[in-house]
Amino acid sequence: SFNLVKSNVYSYIEFNKRKIHLSICNYFTSRGFCEVINYSFTNTLVSKIFLINENIFSFLELRNPMSKNFNIMRVSLLPGIVLNLLANYSKNYSTGVLKFFELGKCFFQCNQTGIIFEFNEIVFVFSGKLLSADNRLYEDDFFSYQEVKKEIECFFSFYNLGGFVEFFHSETKFSAQLFLFKIRLFKKSVGFFGILSNKIMN
Repeated sequence: SFNLVKSNVYSYIEFNKRKIHLSICNYFTSRGFCEVINYSFTNTLVSKIFLINENIFSFLELRNPMSKNFNIMRVSLLPGIVLNLLANYSKNYSTGVLKFFELGKCFFQCNQTGIIFEFNEIVFVFSGKLLSADNRLYEDDFFSYQEVKKEIECFFSFYNLGGFVEFFHSETKFSAQLFLFKIRLFKKSVGFFGILSNKIMN
């Protein structure tokens, strides 16, 4: 009886996870984003650029990696999706708009306890010039902090959480020179957003 109940509960949770995943995917695609799916493996060099609290968390190293470029488990979706952005960004497309999102699992190990954590993450990026109401490109207006903030507010409002989200400037700095702001939901930190330095794009 216990195993049956446990199994049913697990199936219910997994079913709802899939519904939530599909709902989020449908939301972002309706906003003009393209979904990307990256490997759960990455390399230390790229991950360190975007790592926060390196003294608290450490990477999970693979014993038999496919190559030196895939030697650890990812601690964030951000490095992968930024690489997607860079791979699709060129001088020939610099006047266009690139919008990507990804949902996936991330992993890290707590240095103090040795406990391994697995968690789900949502990340989206966009780059390029602003579009007018008739989908024409503005000459000089590029995406800015306000557009990123607006996109996040729209996401939470879609799930009826718009009145509970707050934004705060963060003192945390990435070596990638990301201009960083914290996102809080119900007074708890749930993420961050910022503007990547042009040095990354170049």
